[in-house]
Amino acid sequence: MSETPFDQQKWSELLEDWQSQPVKPVDTTALLVKIKRRSWFIWLASIADVVGVALLTIMGIYGWFFAGDKKEESLLLMLLSVWGMVMIFYEFKLRRGTWRLKDQGNESVLCFSIRRCEVAISVGRLCVPAIGSCASLLLAWQALVYYCLSGELFTVFVLSGLAWLLLVLFASKWFVARKRKELAKLKALL
Repeated sequence: MSETPFDQQKWSELLEDWQSQPVKPVDTTALLVKIKRRSWFIWLASIADVVGVALLTIMGIYGWFFAGDKKEESLLLMLLSVWGMVMIFYEFKLRRGTWRLKDQGNESVLCFSIRRCEVAISVGRLCVPAIGSCASLLLAWQALVYYCLSGELFTVFVLSGLAWLLLVLFASKWFVARKRKELAKLKALL
């Protein structure tokens, strides 16, 4: 199929029209500063996760060998530490591609920020079942132990634990909603 002069002219007009559209500038320096700051916080949160699970494991092992008759609490701590290890592994697997920025071009910085927002949303959604299941298990265990000791099931401790659980769940939902708004803004720049 041969091109006629009309097709070439129409193509030139379309190309000129396309190139004359306004382009939103991306402030790459501000985005790079934000990426570096978030990398620092992600690194600190990951270290805190690993240290927390290691402490749970150490407490569970210590309790198993030195608690005497109360090995149930130690077993619970070790089960929670195994659950924590699984969650940390899954989080590291999600974040693996977003640790470091390789290229500092405009488009690559923007794509990196978009990918990091998507991963943060995934991790935030992971927090809801992870924290919910761990806290529910701990609260159920505490309620059972307290009921066996005092005969009262709904104590102030259990109610405050439920309030803390709801606060954490609402905070993670708020975090995911905030990240979705940020993701929409970043995708609009792309």
